[in-house]
Amino acid sequence: MAGGDLSITHIQGLDFRAPLEELEAFSLVVHCGACMLNRRNVLSRIERCREAGVPITNYGMTIAWCLGIFDRAMKPLSDAL
Repeated sequence: MAGGDLSITHIQGLDFRAPLEELEAFSLVVHCGACMLNRRNVLSRIERCREAGVPITNYGMTIAWCLGIFDRAMKPLSDAL
């Protein structure tokens, strides 16, 4: 699916505190576990990725993309707009 080799870094818990320079080294952040965090914490992580210029998505959307059902998964959101 990725079209080449992947280098994966796994971070858990509150370890999402790397300096922006380190975060900038990533091509994509796939976030899981937002259900275990509060809204402020999740928005802070999204903002840090935005500041570093790194796209961020969640695990569910990544799986939907890999399974070829992403458009169907996003349909309720496009109807709401």
